[in-house]
Amino acid sequence: MNEKTSSVIQYADLRVLAMLGVLLFFLFLSMGSGMMQSSPVEATPTSEGEMLAPTVTPLPPEYLGNYAQTTGIILATSVIVLIVVGGVLYGLLSNKKQ
Repeated sequence: MNEKTSSVIQYADLRVLAMLGVLLFFLFLSMGSGMMQSSPVEATPTSEGEMLAPTVTPLPPEYLGNYAQTTGIILATSVIVLIVVGGVLYGLLSNKKQ
């Protein structure tokens, strides 16, 4: 094998290992979060002619009850964005050297 082919194989192995590492990381996160149970929200009926005064709207109970799930989604999205940005920068820098 020539030098170029061996370097491609070496980088392909690193990419496979990196992908497996990311998959294991997400598996660890999903197993650690557990299953969340949510209760259905029921609407309170009002009469047609009744006027309601404006009040400060608090956060819905779903947001307060599922803060761990929201944190996990934000963390996973951040990791994906970092992977994409890192891949783009790596591609741009490697093309610039050639």
